[in-house]
Amino acid sequence: MRLAWLMALSSVVCIDAALALDGERKRSSLIEEVVVTAQKREQSAEDVGIAISAFSDDTLKALGITDTADLTNLVAGFSYTDSGFSIPVYTLRGVGFNEISQTATSAVGVYIDEVNIPFPVMTKGANLDLERVEVLKGPQGTLYGRNTTGGAVNYISKKPGEEFEAGISASYQKYSQSDLEAYVSGPLSDTLGARFAVRDIRSSEGWQYDYTRPGAELGEVDKQSARFLLVWDADEDVSIQWSVDGWRDRGEPQSPQYFQFKNFSALPAAEASENVQNHPTAPEGDARATAYNPERELGLDQNYIATSVRTDWQFSESTTFTSILALQRFDGNDSYNNDGLNVSDLDYDTATDTTAWNAEFRFSGYAFDDSVQWVAGYFYSGDELEDTRFTYPTESSGGYGGIFVRQVDLYSKQDAESHALFGQAEWQASEEFKYTLGLRYTSDSREYDACTRDADGTTASLFQAVGALQRAGLGDVFSLLTSDQVSQVGQVVAGLLPITALSEPIGQALVAAANAGLLDLTGDLSGGPGVGDCVTLNSETNESGMVRGGLDEDNISGRIAVDWTPSDAMLFYASYSIGYKAGSYPSLLSATDEQYTPVTQERIEAFELGMKAQWYDGLLKLNGSIFRYNYQDKQLFTVFKDPIFGAIQRLDNVPESIVQGLELEVQAAPFGGLFTSIGFSLLDTEVKNYEGIDINGDEQDFSGNELDYASPMEVTAVVNYEWPVLSDYSASIGFDGKYSDAAQGDLSNDPITVRPSYFILNARVGFSPYDGPWNIQAYVRNLTDEVYFNSTQFQPDVFVRYTGRPRVYGMRLDYEF
Repeated sequence: MRLAWLMALSSVVCIDAALALDGERKRSSLIEEVVVTAQKREQSAEDVGIAISAFSDDTLKALGITDTADLTNLVAGFSYTDSGFSIPVYTLRGVGFNEISQTATSAVGVYIDEVNIPFPVMTKGANLDLERVEVLKGPQGTLYGRNTTGGAVNYISKKPGEEFEAGISASYQKYSQSDLEAYVSGPLSDTLGARFAVRDIRSSEGWQYDYTRPGAELGEVDKQSARFLLVWDADEDVSIQWSVDGWRDRGEPQSPQYFQFKNFSALPAAEASENVQNHPTAPEGDARATAYNPERELGLDQNYIATSVRTDWQFSESTTFTSILALQRFDGNDSYNNDGLNVSDLDYDTATDTTAWNAEFRFSGYAFDDSVQWVAGYFYSGDELEDTRFTYPTESSGGYGGIFVRQVDLYSKQDAESHALFGQAEWQASEEFKYTLGLRYTSDSREYDACTRDADGTTASLFQAVGALQRAGLGDVFSLLTSDQVSQVGQVVAGLLPITALSEPIGQALVAAANAGLLDLTGDLSGGPGVGDCVTLNSETNESGMVRGGLDEDNISGRIAVDWTPSDAMLFYASYSIGYKAGSYPSLLSATDEQYTPVTQERIEAFELGMKAQWYDGLLKLNGSIFRYNYQDKQLFTVFKDPIFGAIQRLDNVPESIVQGLELEVQAAPFGGLFTSIGFSLLDTEVKNYEGIDINGDEQDFSGNELDYASPMEVTAVVNYEWPVLSDYSASIGFDGKYSDAAQGDLSNDPITVRPSYFILNARVGFSPYDGPWNIQAYVRNLTDEVYFNSTQFQPDVFVRYTGRPRVYGMRLDYEF
């Protein structure tokens, strides 16, 4: 933190001293006017009355940005969380949706060339051959595909030009990781251009190690991505762009660190195995340390491919028609370790198949002597998702340490549709004042089938007994006790009965009974589930079966804004906007159908005041904003107290919360070759009204608590200096860093889930000819080898946390032909 403030202070001192000097100054290669399309047309970022952080391709390469998660190191108030299933969770200005399923949509939308990427898992290959990236802050409830409450990240790919060009970038770093990217682009005819880019990232050794088994490593990288673009200027007024892009990931998922034991199940005598209870915790201060089951081969097998066609037709001097049609497919067959143990307390295999398509048709143009700029259109999206999760709680308390629930499967299927009509008009009333009004009507619908499914008969036998107890009115006796009291009762019963010692033979006997057909027979007699059946209990009938549901919602969102431009170099804006995020169903293991209750749409009412200013011909830029969100029905991944099993996971809505904050961003090139950038974010979040269940399964009034993963303060800083050497060459040295204050890892604000504060510092040196085709750079990321965590989670019986990457060093060479 002190280092961050020293970097900020030194930048301010340099600005004050250098900008006062007369004489010619060379503009740094990193400070530039970035053109953005935040309003669905090209504008300078300094002319848009929206809080935007924009970065060109040169900046992204110089700072080593490889995916969306890396952007969080550049944007104060933007955070990334590992969900545990190779699914990134993005939070912007304290607004996020920490849901673990691959079918969960994000509160922060991601777009590639205005095509919505509906699910965060699909964004892993977005950072390829880019022209720029735009991070829009605040609810996007008018112009962008699906409504989002947190913001939007826009990736703009490079397009083919009028001349042939090609290039290659190659890097090699610690853990034997190579990164090779290449592109070729140019005209195929007078009216046809093409561009092709490809990237390969792989390593031959893992960055994690198993502290319980010497020599065992995990975390190898094996990811490839590609993009093909074809642009046809059919005539003066019609341009058609066709793109195909995709990626595949065959790497190894991250394994968490286990740091505390807590018996999970509330069932009497249900205990985790001695292997789980006596497992050593991860060593402190070592980001690489983890443990995983040697009997399982952990790995990813994920594939994503997308295609889109965009047509722009200017059918009059003042009006343009644009259509965008897109289709995306994702499938994954993955194996995860979510407990950080070398035994199976909770291990997962997943099989996911997702198809998404969307279409947008819009008109845009000018009216009233060009004083009004307008856009109006229709948006449609549809999703088909199947998610199957194979779970192995073999030695957990939920499976009685091996008696029941040796394997249990989750099946879920969702079909969703969204329709929207939108429009926005900007009226330039005078040279100084511009007024904006935008509205959007959205209708969302979703159908859902899901259940927890028996795999080998052990789970069916348990739910036959539980269902019989429920129907007899004896199943919910433990709901009257606190989680600690239930645990104490369970310990007493476990001490009287030798269940743990007999777990293996009893479990084998149940599997043998299932194979002999006896459990199907008892299921028929009792009305309970049989082998391979859905075991999820209906909360009213206490019968097992598939859970089916549907959700229909609509809303009206929009934005009103006033821009005041007292000079060409200064802009002040005030805005009021409303954004929604559609409701959804969860994909999780369930005891009863109550766990499949959907979350309804969340709503943010946002008030914002901001300014953008620049001086000295753009060598000094200052952006700032203050904002307040009235947050209604925040979607939350939480727990509730099941009458049988105690604290188990579900989705819920938080009726009322408040988010308010302040942001500042300063960029300066005070003298030739020096670039400095400082970003600062202050955030205050508070739950105003919510009563629920904490992570221990006990009732809690959450009023006054902070939102999860909303850091109260963040500081980002970049310093880069270039100077001439040997008359024809240039050398550079640079640092960038981010400080993030401690943040809550759960809405209950339990101290055990707090993510501690951290500071990451990166460094680099470079060398290149002034006009030459190549550049070489050496870099160190996480220079101080800071041990930090991006999420803390409670899995059955264990608290785990996901660490950030330790220090790595490497070199990169760029060459353009």
